[in-house]
This record gives sequence, C-alpha cells and structure tokens, in this order.
Amino acid sequence: MATTTPQPKEAASGVRKDTQLSEKELLYVQSRGKERSMSYSPSEGPHEDAGTNMDDSAHVPERFVSVEPSFTLTALDSVPPEANIADHDVHLLHKAHHIDPFSVLGAHCVKIGGQDHIVVRAWVKDARELKIRAMPGSDFVLSSSNQEVPMEQRADWLFQKVFKASSGGGTKGTKQSLAECQLIYELTAKYHGDSSEKAYPLRDAYNFGTCLDTGDLQFFQSGSCWHVDNLLGSHLMDVNDATGVRFAVWAPNAVFVSVVGDWNGWDGRAH
Repeated sequence: MATTTPQPKEAASGVRKDTQLSEKELLYVQSRGKERSMSYSPSEGPHEDAGTNMDDSAHVPERFVSVEPSFTLTALDSVPPEANIADHDVHLLHKAHHIDPFSVLGAHCVKIGGQDHIVVRAWVKDARELKIRAMPGSDFVLSSSNQEVPMEQRADWLFQKVFKASSGGGTKGTKQSLAECQLIYELTAKYHGDSSEKAYPLRDAYNFGTCLDTGDLQFFQSGSCWHVDNLLGSHLMDVNDATGVRFAVWAPNAVFVSVVGDWNGWDGRAH
C-alpha cells in the first residue's frame, strides 16, 4: 500500500510550521511580514467615489489662482548668510542626487534679523546671467516698478536673490501672512556659448512646486484613486499663464528621480 509523506504548510506569517526558529528569529520574521503587509495595504484616509474625474484631465491645484499683490519686495544688495544655500545642497544638486530639490530651489520665506524676507533660487543649465521679475497675478510686486532685477550667481547653474517683504505700498491684496502668499516670477537668461547676447525669457519649473493636489494624493495613498492615470506620467498643463508638462512617477524605493530629454540635453542634473 502506497503512503505519502505529509507536506509542511505555510503559516500566516510566512514561517514554515516545521521550521525551528529561536524566539528572537521568529519575532524578526513576523515583524518583516508586517512591514511587507503594510507596504501593500491601502492606508486609512478619504476614499474617492467610483466614476469621479473620468474626463482624463490633470487637475490644477486651487492655490494657482490670480490675485492682487499684498506685499512689496525690495531687493537686497547681497545674500545674507541666513539665506545662503548650504554647500552640501549645492554639491547634491550638481550630482543630481538631491532628495528634495523643491526644498531649496524656487521661492522660500526666510527670517533675517527678525524680519520677513523672500529668497529665490534658480537652477538653470548653462546660464551665465539671470534676471527676475514678478508676474501678474503674484501676491508680490517688486519695488523696482517691477523692472528686472539681476540675480547673484552662487555656483554653476545656481543663482539666488533675496528680497525684503513689506505690506502696503498701494496694493489691493488682502493676505496678511507670507505663508499664504506665492511669488510668481519670470526669469530672463543669457547662456554660455551664445554670442548673440540675447536674453531668453524662462519660467522656472521650481516656481510651481509639485503641482499635485493634496486631496488627490490622499486618495492615491488610501488606495481608492480612480484616476491614477491623471496623476502619474506626463501631462500638459496651463498654470499661471505658463504652458508646460507635469511629470510624476510612483517609485517607492527611489532616492532621487530625474527627467531627461532633448530639451535639456539628456542631462539628469537639469531637472
């Protein structure tokens, strides 16, 4: 009479029942199983109704709306140490290894001597000269009658400028805090290797932030987003009178991501 040997079965934690593990090893394997489970389980949060936003269009965050300026910006002659970007950040930008370039590039509020200031940092491939001006719809207007202001070069590709912010100045805006405000700006650039001395207008990608709506991100995190194709990948968008492409990718284990193409010389440091 033929007999069969019983086969071991998998335990819920992924540990074979016939495997002899020490208590410490068992706790480790069980904890790793919980980590894997958490990585793939929808988180608690808002859930989107089925069939919403089915028009295959990328959503523009509500913060991008036209306003009357609430503050006047006066350019400082130099960049104070409190507003200067750290050498470590400069090194990571040049290596294309910065984990969060939006945290150091673009416009940011800083306190200098207890007073409110705005520092703008621009990262432009092969630029040798940059100027900046505020755009219509910004919460700020420049005290220079909004004429272009030269930026200071900090390193290759990196320029910065600091402005003192003051309320009033005959503007019509109603916002009281710099934290509520957005500086919408335009750059003009002259480039190395261009003998024409022409200044080219440029909208800074880091002026727009991530362009992903907080509500959409919450739906995505909760596992109930019905229009992931409208969040991830590349999408043409019109934001603050600028037409561009928003790119987003889901890469949980990535430390940094670059977007390259013929428009930036296939150089991962540029974006």
